[in-house]
Amino acid sequence: MKANILIATIIVLVFFYNCKSGNKSENENAGDSAVLEEKSDSAEMEEITGGFMGIKHHSMMQKDTLKLTGDPDYDFAVVMKIHHRHGIAMANEEVKYGSDTAMRSLAGRIKESQEKELKEIQDFISNNSPQNKDATFQSQMQDNMKRAKEEMNKSTSMSGNFDRDFSSLMALHHKQGLELAKSEVKFGKNATMKKMAQQMIKQRNMEIKQLEGK
Repeated sequence: MKANILIATIIVLVFFYNCKSGNKSENENAGDSAVLEEKSDSAEMEEITGGFMGIKHHSMMQKDTLKLTGDPDYDFAVVMKIHHRHGIAMANEEVKYGSDTAMRSLAGRIKESQEKELKEIQDFISNNSPQNKDATFQSQMQDNMKRAKEEMNKSTSMSGNFDRDFSSLMALHHKQGLELAKSEVKFGKNATMKKMAQQMIKQRNMEIKQLEGK
């Protein structure tokens, strides 16, 4: 009888041990996945190199290969994700190498706000898929991206003054972002994305004035 009780106790203990081991393994795997995902995201940012000119060309290359779905909210998020990555990259350059204290401080604030927005944008992309197709929006978005590329191609010359080059390129970058945000406000259906676009318009207009010294 005692032997049977002992055997039953051992079986129960082994069962609980295996459950705990299984949970630990799952948690470790989840942790590994999070690290891999983070590394992948970091690697994507590290591809954006080559100073301001390299950042500009990388941005145009990525947008050239982008295929719009026609869904205003989803397309706005995807295009703005690319746009923000390159804005953050430019701000990083200014923070690291700029000599004007006020401009470096502004770059730091731009970087911080766009990193926050980028996380919200990524959350939206991860949890949503294209639902609606708006031909008018799609046409306008394509026109915006084509015009942005032409404007970026025109701004090929650098003055040699790092802070001045940053301010002029970031101001242009912001103005192009404004057009994207205005399209979302006009055509978007998702309340969260529309609100984000409205906040972007307000903040970018203020930052453009600071960048242009107005």
